[in-house]
Amino acid sequence: MSGINAVALALALRVVALLTSLVIGTELVSSAISGLHGVRAPDIVGLTSEHLAYNHPSLSVVLCKLLKLIVQCRHVPDGFRHS
Repeated sequence: MSGINAVALALALRVVALLTSLVIGTELVSSAISGLHGVRAPDIVGLTSEHLAYNHPSLSVVLCKLLKLIVQCRHVPDGFRHS
């Protein structure tokens, strides 16, 4: 690998790490959940927005970690495409 490519790769990795750590946080996930509207039609497995609105606060932490992992790996699980 040439010197320029190594620097570009290192820079790209830092940008990805910065974006995943700053953009997606538990506060953002919590505010997105609280901003969901009332009763909506359930998704493919039967979950509604009420399931998220009345959850334990630790769910925001778990969802945050999941979303960061999805962004970092640049892969959306197949199940996300069906609901």
